[in-house]
Amino acid sequence: MKRYARVPEPEQLKRAPQYRPTLVDPYRDHLRKRREEEPGASVRQLLNEIKDLGYQGSQNLLCRYLNQGRADSDRPAVSPRRLKSLPCTDPDHLKDTDRELLDAMPGTCPKMTALTGHIRAFAGLLVPADGNDRRLDE
Repeated sequence: MKRYARVPEPEQLKRAPQYRPTLVDPYRDHLRKRREEEPGASVRQLLNEIKDLGYQGSQNLLCRYLNQGRADSDRPAVSPRRLKSLPCTDPDHLKDTDRELLDAMPGTCPKMTALTGHIRAFAGLLVPADGNDRRLDE
């Protein structure tokens, strides 16, 4: 209970997961660099690149490694609840760290970027303004 009482925000209670070493670990720096250069690079493309460097593992292992965020492990853990609330929050009320996270979405998740645009457009219709009532009916 003391642990919960000392922490001002729930996000600080998250602990970084402990992983066992895998065959992908030696290629982590290459994967990180490639994902920074081309965030939308496919797993198959990355797999071919690291196989050329000597990787002996499977595509499934690489996919799990990437989905767990292990290639980018120096990033803080973001809870799904916090991530889903970003598009629904007025941009003027976002903290700087949340704004940076939301700004990073276009390269990493085009679907979340599209969703954010739809949410913001709908929120604009709910603000009292000339013509919004007609556009809302449409």
